[in-house]
Amino acid sequence: MGLDQAIIGLSKAFWDVPISRWLDSAVPESAVVLRHHDIPGVLTGLRSGAGAGLMSNMVAEADGSLVRCFVPPVIQEIPVWLITAERLRKEPRIRALMDFLAGYLVQRRFRATSTTPGGS
Repeated sequence: MGLDQAIIGLSKAFWDVPISRWLDSAVPESAVVLRHHDIPGVLTGLRSGAGAGLMSNMVAEADGSLVRCFVPPVIQEIPVWLITAERLRKEPRIRALMDFLAGYLVQRRFRATSTTPGGS
């Protein structure tokens, strides 16, 4: 990522997130054109073409308009919670969804850690 690239970052509220700290240390403040307080805001900025930024594999791969530019040197796993009421947890349709999502997320995680720029 060249220093002449416009960058979309997260607000300082995300300073405790390692990938956010890495981005802030890797690019000059003058390159940051937008800072958002949430992931949907960053995603909107990326989709609009306002600049380059960081996005989770799961979100970015589901969006056909985004292209991976590079793999950041910071590996970060962010927990994903699927929440349901205790009384519904063993309901067959809810259990099926939970099992499907668990398998999907694990599969995507292993695939994402072996992915390199260019889609290989």
